Amino acid sequence: MALFPFFVNLEGRRCLVFGGGKVALRKIRTLLAVGARVEVCSLQYEPEIMALASKGAVCLKDGQTDPGALIQNVSLVVCATSDKAFNERISRLCRSREIPVNCATGEDNSTFIFPSLVVMEGISVGICLQPPAPSLSKKIREDIEAALPPWYGALGRQLAMYRSLLRPMADDEIKRSRIMARLTSYGLEHEGNIPLEIFYEIVERRDMYGDQGGEPEKPSGSGADPDHCRSD
Repeated sequence: MALFPFFVNLEGRRCLVFGGGKVALRKIRTLLAVGARVEVCSLQYEPEIMALASKGAVCLKDGQTDPGALIQNVSLVVCATSDKAFNERISRLCRSREIPVNCATGEDNSTFIFPSLVVMEGISVGICLQPPAPSLSKKIREDIEAALPPWYGALGRQLAMYRSLLRPMADDEIKRSRIMARLTSYGLEHEGNIPLEIFYEIVERRDMYGDQGGEPEKPSGSGADPDHCRSD
């Protein structure tokens, strides 16, 4: 069964993790990486979780607190305790309130899958195997991390800026796509750096608008293939 990757912005949003062990720690680190406000509830905590709490990175909740009160107004819940029955009880409670929940002890009790995640500047890649194979997911994540140049995030920001500038300048989608493809190719050839003058040079070329036949000429300083990247 193929799963649909559904990305959501958790920046500054409350996320609650039940559990204080190694599994909970991995979930906590992933949530922190995407900017979530993480609260953790357990009777005991791994030293690493205590260290995160001492730095103010997570908020620890009393393990004796009523779970029904804890889950109020949270964006999602992770059940990562070693008590399967407890996890299932929390899962039922969350589902009854339509709160997204991930249960580490069984996918049948989860409404979303917690992926192996690659997070770089402006880039998020989720990896999920069905049926689950955590060791392979980890290897895929490591391969992707090794393959992504560190300047991809900066290139993404520049392309997003130029895309906004381009909209009022080129009202035809095909024209914009050709320009963005050329800009992307230039950025890939120059490690994410696209000077503003190159943007205007590409925009002003008549061959970007299909007015002349033949293959478009490359902008100054670019050895990029114009078809290296498809439409934006």
